[in-house]
Amino acid sequence: MTFPEQAPVREITPEQRQRSQRTFWLILLAVVAGVGLIVAVLSVAGRAARNYGLEAARAAQTTSLSGHLSYDQKCRDLTGKPLPRGVLDCTVEVRQGQVEAVVQVEGDRQYRVKP
Repeated sequence: MTFPEQAPVREITPEQRQRSQRTFWLILLAVVAGVGLIVAVLSVAGRAARNYGLEAARAAQTTSLSGHLSYDQKCRDLTGKPLPRGVLDCTVEVRQGQVEAVVQVEGDRQYRVKP
């Protein structure tokens, strides 16, 4: 049994090595930049949701709060503004005079905001 002759080993030139390294680093940079962009977008969206909840909680505080009442009210009723993008529900909870806004956002996340 005879084996076929193997082709000679191809040598990589310095230009080819440099081009391969540059391609690798550019791909790595693009992945890191993409992850950073996603984190920034989610951060801005979360901040908008928390600010909306804070505005609703402050609006609830301006009404006369009794220290003995406990009730829930929709943020939309208090602020008169529509929900921001990504917010599924917003409720202001008043428990014995303490105000807290509960903001439900996409991805099963929840923010509890106190003024």
